[in-house]
Amino acid sequence: MERRVFEGKKALVIGGTNGLGRECASLLLKSGAGIIITGRSLPGKDGKDSPGNVQPGFIRCDFENEGIQALEKGSLGKAVREADILVVAYGPFIRKKLEDTGSADWARLAMFDYALPGLAVSLALPGMIQRGGGSILLFGGTRSESILPRSLTAAYHGAKTGLSVIVRSVAKNYSSKGIRCNAVLPGSVSTAPPQNAPSGAEGFVVSPRDVAQAAVSLLANPAMNGVLLNVDRGWQP
Repeated sequence: MERRVFEGKKALVIGGTNGLGRECASLLLKSGAGIIITGRSLPGKDGKDSPGNVQPGFIRCDFENEGIQALEKGSLGKAVREADILVVAYGPFIRKKLEDTGSADWARLAMFDYALPGLAVSLALPGMIQRGGGSILLFGGTRSESILPRSLTAAYHGAKTGLSVIVRSVAKNYSSKGIRCNAVLPGSVSTAPPQNAPSGAEGFVVSPRDVAQAAVSLLANPAMNGVLLNVDRGWQP
């Protein structure tokens, strides 16, 4: 996206130091947004590996140790409440059979793949209402707009399918306030660890930039609200 369509907008990318979040931050920077990213550490030395080769604002946060309560506190709490654009790209992936999925796995997925983005949305909405608008982008799982049986990712996709309810609820209840909420549902992404690559996805792989471009397009397009966008080259898991 070459045009500076986000000029003057404050964007917060939770999980913006790696992977899809980092690609989204890069494109938002190039499109004129003021960026704050969160992560355990800022990538690269001297900002050379930061998104777009531009040093964004950075808030160090380790949700695994601090919990989702970190969203409500200090500089991160302020950034969430002031965001005109909110992207939640943070969330763990677990690939296990149901009989092998333990209590720690269930708690981790429910907390970080569902409750964390949900709380971020809840915290961002009042400020967006007061300012007369905003745009929210979440990341679901592969084809998680529908309830589908899963062999190795039932716990993960259960949380990601729940995000679809949040997206559609924001779209229904806050569109009159100028607020939009959409989600990208990536397929098999090229940077995924080999052991996490689903069987049968060969030939359907997408790049992080493919996914980020779709995400930023949803953020920019005022006609898109409540959209659950598959970016997977038509792969059916």
